[in-house]
Amino acid sequence: MEFLYEQAARDKKVVFFCAPSKGGGLDLVVPRNLRCSDELRGKTLAVRSHGQPHAVTLWLRMMGLENGVVTILVHDQEVGRWGQWKKVASSECAAAFMSPLYLPEALNGGLRVLAVPEIPIVGHFAQACLAEFAAAHPAVMTSYAKAVVHALIWLSFRHGEACAALGAELKRAMKLDDESGLKIRPYPTPQAIINTYEIATSEYPGAKGLNPLTLWDLHWVKELDDAGFIDRIMALMRG
Repeated sequence: MEFLYEQAARDKKVVFFCAPSKGGGLDLVVPRNLRCSDELRGKTLAVRSHGQPHAVTLWLRMMGLENGVVTILVHDQEVGRWGQWKKVASSECAAAFMSPLYLPEALNGGLRVLAVPEIPIVGHFAQACLAEFAAAHPAVMTSYAKAVVHALIWLSFRHGEACAALGAELKRAMKLDDESGLKIRPYPTPQAIINTYEIATSEYPGAKGLNPLTLWDLHWVKELDDAGFIDRIMALMRG
């Protein structure tokens, strides 16, 4: 989604209208003998070159380690998709952030997850469209927002049923549980918008100078929330 900020700075009219993710959604893997994040000070962190590498900088900043840890970019072509943990297993690096979908490989490789706070960013699954389309199709936008909210509640309250309906392959890949990283009410926090904009400008410098708040329109979600739609669907899913 980061390139949309630069497109908006170039006068492409886009609108973000919901943010279902709680944050970055990554796990920090370390050697089993590393006890706390402060022990990373002075050590090296393997960072995936794809996705949002600058998000790791924000994570380290939040942990008080921005200037205390050396980061190196490791391409998937070198270690395999989300294989940056191999640099930790080989003792070349002290830690790596990785997708939970690939976590079993790292755990089987002798590493463990070190608990760290979730970083407030808009994250994956944010919904966006052309502002012109949104203005011309208000009924479609409302229906779409309803579908997103319904899906979020379904995945959160009836994850087993949802996974079964989505298919065995998705069930294995997504590994959904009650802590699936999804927000029932998909509003972004102000800090998440700020952090995501910083990530975007690090990758797309042409977006600098844009007010990121101008790209967000949450009225479709808020109308559903105010009307009690979200509470009704939650009550229905709870049985």
